Amino acid sequence: MKKTIVILTSLLAMIFIPQTSHAFNINRWSRVLNLSPAQQTKIKAIVYQSRRNQIKVRAELQLARMDLRQLLDQHKPQKAAVVAAIDKVGKYELTIKKSRILMLVKVRSILTPAQAAKASDFYRRNRWRRRNHRRKFKDWSRRRRQMMHHQKMDG
Repeated sequence: MKKTIVILTSLLAMIFIPQTSHAFNINRWSRVLNLSPAQQTKIKAIVYQSRRNQIKVRAELQLARMDLRQLLDQHKPQKAAVVAAIDKVGKYELTIKKSRILMLVKVRSILTPAQAAKASDFYRRNRWRRRNHRRKFKDWSRRRRQMMHHQKMDG
């Protein structure tokens, strides 16, 4: 029973918690890497095409999540239908991740070796900042839940 509750809670969290955005900011990268106008034009084309594709896939992902939510709202959902819906959600999430990584690979192929090294260093430093920001938010959320719990106990 506990295992089922943990699995359902995880699924619902996956459905309701929005995915973080990792938008590729061409202006910021242009300043950091000193991109030439030709490089900027090529990279913008790659980024725009990738974003267009991701918009379509994200829409399909939202519909798949909605279908899964609808199945889970049923009194006794069919296990096979739930598993198929989970697989569908996973497929779209994987497609989005692949699309983002392939976009970065295409962009990297346009960069000079020096620019690629600088981009890797820049990305690593900012990844650390993003992780710390998420940790602060998680800590804040945890403290908020604890405060609410204590208010209920006192009140």
